[in-house]
Amino acid sequence: MKKVKSLLLLFMFSFLLTGCIKFNANMDIKKDKSMDFSIIYAMDTSIFGDADIVDKDSKSELEKQGYKVENYTEDKLKGVKLTRSIKNIDEVSKKDATEYSLSGIMQEEKDTPIFQVKKGIFKNTYIAKFDFSQEDSSVTSDDEEYESDTEDEQDYNIDEQETTDEDTDIEWNYEENDEEDFSDSFDFSDSAANMDLSFNVKLPYSAKSNNATKTSNDNKDLSWTLAATGSSTIEFEFALYNMTNIYITVGIVLAVIVVIVAIIVCMKKKNKTQITEVKEV
Repeated sequence: MKKVKSLLLLFMFSFLLTGCIKFNANMDIKKDKSMDFSIIYAMDTSIFGDADIVDKDSKSELEKQGYKVENYTEDKLKGVKLTRSIKNIDEVSKKDATEYSLSGIMQEEKDTPIFQVKKGIFKNTYIAKFDFSQEDSSVTSDDEEYESDTEDEQDYNIDEQETTDEDTDIEWNYEENDEEDFSDSFDFSDSAANMDLSFNVKLPYSAKSNNATKTSNDNKDLSWTLAATGSSTIEFEFALYNMTNIYITVGIVLAVIVVIVAIIVCMKKKNKTQITEVKEV
């Protein structure tokens, strides 16, 4: 098992160092509560070949969820760009706390909630809690992952059958030491720097709170550098005005003011007429 594990670790480390993955997710939230959501997912063709990342069935599923699927190329990178436009984020928000999987696009349903919302008369507060796992960021099917895992398991069983008890102890110690030395000499921060994994948000108003890696434009633009290994938690909170309610309220107030002014004007005219009649008498 250690032998197989070491090979997988070596592959993973070389994979991280090459910078051969691009995962860029972007959310543009506007004052009218509409939102443009896009994800670019691409891989280095010199390492992974020229095969399409999304097959016909996966593309069909994504389109059912409301995504537009386009081919994406950049230098040696090839992949897809997924875009989705939401007219009103209240449609993808719910009162209860929710956690949205940024990397689980293939597993989500069309009505999967993205935000938690606390509704008010004039203003709604939205709470976003997303998670990103590099292991789940592939848009390939689960069957392909399962086949890969099965092959690894079969290889391990063969190695285990051919290894004696004595050889197992020797191999275990060797692999364990080799793994430890390799891990100690590897800088994960350097690998993360070579990966292009990011999530970016544009807000119409300043965020009330966030755990972004970088902020700008008075906390209206938020950026996260996603973890190349393990998982990342993304949290931010923002507010949007209920313009319909505001317009209705302003309209009612203006109407009341107009009525009051009209009554005052009428009363003044009536009083003036009465005074004029008294003088004539």
